[in-house]
Amino acid sequence: ASRAQVAASGQEASTRFEVLAVYERPGEGAVSLVRARPLTGRTHQIRVHLASVRMPLIGDRSYGWTVDEDSPSTESSGHYRAVAWERAVVAMDWCPSLFLHCHTLRLTGLDGANHLVQADLPDVLLGALS
Repeated sequence: ASRAQVAASGQEASTRFEVLAVYERPGEGAVSLVRARPLTGRTHQIRVHLASVRMPLIGDRSYGWTVDEDSPSTESSGHYRAVAWERAVVAMDWCPSLFLHCHTLRLTGLDGANHLVQADLPDVLLGALS
């Protein structure tokens, strides 16, 4: 299966990010809690944009692969390192799921009325922040 990726020849996609907090994980370095606001609606847009700047989501086993800098940079060559997979396995102790949550969703109904839906962070992700 192919994965979405940032590419000059791809469809335009735009996401605004805001860092809300930074947490130090002993032995793992810093992780950031960010608010993402996709301005377009591409497949896996948030995951792809964060992975493209080497900041994959915690627990994301599909995105965040990076080129092994000592090897040729073609995905099909097998020289990509599964950095996201390695990080997901390490993070399983403190974050057993993908750390991605939709807090607020704004919708326009068929009648033209605006609707706002909000959901608090689930306990499994709250626990990862403590």
